[in-house]
Amino acid sequence: MDKNMHYKDHRKTLEPLQASACRIYKKIPHTGVWGISPRILRKAFYLVLVSCMVMITNTASALKIADFDVDITGKVGERFDDNVTYVKDGEKDDFITDLDAGFDIKRRTKTWDMDLTGTLRQDIYVNNNSFNNFSQDVGLDAAGELTKYDRITVSDSFLHAEEPRSFEDESGNEEGRYDYYRNNFNFGYSRDIARQFSIDLGYANGIFIPDKTDISDSYLNSGRVVLNYLPNTATILYCIYDFTHRHFEPGGDSPTHSTLGGIRRYFTETVYFDGYAGADFIRTTDKKDLTKLNLMGSVTGEFSEKTKAVIKFDKKFNQTYYSGDVSDFWSVSGSVSSNVLKRVNIDASVYFSRGEYEGNGRTDNFFGSNMGLSYDLMENVKASLSYNFSLKDSDEGTNEYVKNVISAGVGYRF
Repeated sequence: MDKNMHYKDHRKTLEPLQASACRIYKKIPHTGVWGISPRILRKAFYLVLVSCMVMITNTASALKIADFDVDITGKVGERFDDNVTYVKDGEKDDFITDLDAGFDIKRRTKTWDMDLTGTLRQDIYVNNNSFNNFSQDVGLDAAGELTKYDRITVSDSFLHAEEPRSFEDESGNEEGRYDYYRNNFNFGYSRDIARQFSIDLGYANGIFIPDKTDISDSYLNSGRVVLNYLPNTATILYCIYDFTHRHFEPGGDSPTHSTLGGIRRYFTETVYFDGYAGADFIRTTDKKDLTKLNLMGSVTGEFSEKTKAVIKFDKKFNQTYYSGDVSDFWSVSGSVSSNVLKRVNIDASVYFSRGEYEGNGRTDNFFGSNMGLSYDLMENVKASLSYNFSLKDSDEGTNEYVKNVISAGVGYRF
């Protein structure tokens, strides 16, 4: 088909849609609808409109712009949350409509790979309109070969949200829901110095800024050196030196020196064990010197063509984004994803952690589990259903809760 004719056909379809959209937009009351502000309504309206227009004007394959492959996604979801306030007493339940618009931009060359992803989400609460929020999640991953022996990696992730996005976030979260900004940047350089030896250098920067006066802003800078030795094709031995400096405002500074030794052992080409052990030398924000164990073990792999799983154990003295107080922290987690039928995929995960804080003597226990089911309705249309359970138990009654969330949605990949 001639490109001009293709464009004209789409324009004939879009012009009535645009005209109707303008009429609907003008009719949005200045006072809002059902207690929802007009600003939120217009933002949600734009997300739906853009998704509809892109759906009409694109074919099933990814867009090609210069050397970039571009995927656009849209999703509409509904969830019921029986504890939107993350509290033990006086919890509030609500139905929430989620409107997602996402993108995935890839570029591949002989020596460089780049992947830029992002999701914009508007959450609309039926009963608690003050919780309506617009979140942004953007990530960049790039890797390249400078020479035959030299490689670099760069990654950055930005998140602006009002709720924890993972069980790990929930386990360290402090008292309820609040708006926050978080950005993590990583740079890595790797060089092969001999047939069986290589060296990795890394730098990391992290920023966490909550919109809550009783929680400190935190800033992280970290440097790392890793020496790798390959005694055979199935084994990698490595030793690590890591320096991390955290600054809490207010709260002070906490530097940590870590020395670790580890191994990666491949049982098959797709199943391997990772483990390391060592010591952390911590200077706390109240000027105490601690020497503590740092230990991790995990098994990762594709156990069949249709099933992937990860099991992990982690123990260390930990500082979170939220607090400079050091905790004796350990966690156990597991996840599995299986394509049980041609169009059906099941995901499940469990997570348990325990943290005993040095400063205030508080102990937190957290358990979370998730079960998700997705079904490919058509080539680019997917329906999903999930259940999420969270339980937090603490010596401080204000920092514990039980939470159940049921979600359902339909997404389209352009």
